[in-house]
Formats: sequence, C-alpha cells, structure tokens
Amino acid sequence: METPLRRPIFIVGLPRTGSKLLMNIINNNTKANYHIANEVQFFGHSFLGRVLQGRRGIMPIVERERNGEGDVNWERVVDRLYSGQAKGVHWNGLAAGWLNIPKHRLRERLAETNATGQTVYSAILRTQEQEYAGYGDKSGPNLYFVDTLLKWFPDGKILHIIRDPRAILASQHKRLMLVLEHHGNSPGVVTSIKKLCYSPIIVAYILTYWGRAIRIDRRLTKSHPQNYMRVQFEELVAEPEETTREICHFLSIPWHPQMVKPPKRDSSYIDPNDVQEKVDRGTGMDRDASDRWRKHISPWMTSILRIYGRFFYFDALKRFGYVDTN
Repeated sequence: METPLRRPIFIVGLPRTGSKLLMNIINNNTKANYHIANEVQFFGHSFLGRVLQGRRGIMPIVERERNGEGDVNWERVVDRLYSGQAKGVHWNGLAAGWLNIPKHRLRERLAETNATGQTVYSAILRTQEQEYAGYGDKSGPNLYFVDTLLKWFPDGKILHIIRDPRAILASQHKRLMLVLEHHGNSPGVVTSIKKLCYSPIIVAYILTYWGRAIRIDRRLTKSHPQNYMRVQFEELVAEPEETTREICHFLSIPWHPQMVKPPKRDSSYIDPNDVQEKVDRGTGMDRDASDRWRKHISPWMTSILRIYGRFFYFDALKRFGYVDTN
C-alpha cells in the first residue's frame, strides 16, 4: 500500500513571484537530494485558471474512472494524464516526452494507493525519473489548499514566496501580452482588442489575490510556525546565501553552495522567439530582477495599485518595503 510522503516540501505563491527560482534552488542541493516537481497542479488552479484554462486538478480525472464499486481503472487514468488532459508543466513534460517517466511506473504506483487524494498525490510526487531522498511540488495555487496539505502531511513544509505586487503586475501583464501576440492566431486588430480587454482583468486579479496571499500569510505564520515559512523574493536575490541558509534551517536539510547558483531562466521580459536567450542565461542570482519591473510597468498600473493598496493593504505594503518614499 502506498504510504503518505514524509516531510514533503510545497512551494506556493502567486504567479511571477519567483517560485521556479526557489524550486531550482532546492533541486540544486545535492546534499539534501530532494526533487521538487514543477507544477503538478493536483488541486487545480485558482478561479480564473479553472474557468479560462480548465485547470481543475487531478482527482476529477481519477473520479471519472471510478466504477460503482469504487474501483479505479488506473490504466485509463494514466492514459488521460499523459494525453494532456491534466494541466501543469509536469504533465506537459510527460505529454511531450521531455520528462521521461514510463507510464507503467506511474500506473503501478497508483495501483498501490487506496485512491484517496493523499495517497494519489504522494504516488505522483514519488514517481520521478529517478529515486530521491525527498519529494515536493512547486504549484502556486496550492497556497489556497495549505490546510488540506498539512492535514494530509502533518510534517510537510510550506515555502510561500512573496514579491512586490508592482513587479508581479508588470511581469504577468508583459507575459500574457506576449502570449497573445505570438500564440493568439488572431488578426492585429483582434489582438489589440483582446489586450485592451485582458489588461484590467489581469490587474484586478493580481491586486485581489495579492491581498488574499497576505491574509493567508498572516494566518499561517501564527497557526503553523513549524510548517510554514515566508520567503521574500527581494531578500532571496539580494542576500542569497543568508536566505538559503535560513530556508535550509527551516527545512532541516544541509546547505549546499550550489543553491546560490541556480539556472537563470524564465524572465517575462525576454522575447519568446529568442529561444537561445531563454535557455542559456548562465547560473546564479539575477540581482537586477528585483527592480527590472520599474522599466516596464505602466503609469496607470502604478496609480491603481497605489490607490487600491492604500485602502486594502497599505500596512502590508509598508512592512515589506513595497512603498516608494519619493
């Protein structure tokens, strides 16, 4: 019978906050020998992700293959997972073939579970290209399911990465606008209209969910100090050794120098057509990332955030240093 994971690590947070950077940092620690999977999205996405992209999670796929007696056809479940029905980078890799995990290995592991969410999630995280000492998942929307995660995995560790909302706004807006330009397959006028419509939605989404993330942070800091740690993106890139040592102390794992030399990847400000620049940007912390957003954010976004933030979470912005003094 598949048993729950011991001391799994879950990296959570809003999009464009540096969760992939944090994942690469931990995966670079060969002493700890943990593997953090990239976006299993077990619980699905936030509201917008569910509505616009159909990201509803893994268990709905399992339930569709459960018969009246409660038995699950795991072969059909795995076929669905590998066919692209499951959403997330992990599943994209399996569907495209650049993540090499044989179907039979996942099927055999799932067949050893009792088909509950806890054991299914454990089986998925354990089934990787090789064996590791520990496992985890980098899925931002898991932020909204931390209570369930800690109920399933009482010794689990939550790393919640937080970033200046202005940086998130500029980065996410830029990224989605580039997606519309290069993958929208629409005439120029239609693309321009889409941009005009999507822009306020993106801003409203980020402003609302940043406030929600801060409320969750405040609650978990008090309720689960042994299981929960906030990581501030700006501190991570400015003081990488000190911050990664603090992370290792929280996770009860040894520190390794390679943790401060993760691959530089996935900047929203790189042209998506420039594949070489995306792939080969060297290693180490990109210290310019903390303020790069200042060159790209629109004045109207800054004004809206200043007004919205003053009414709803000015104290939090001030506490994290996200309020300009000039």
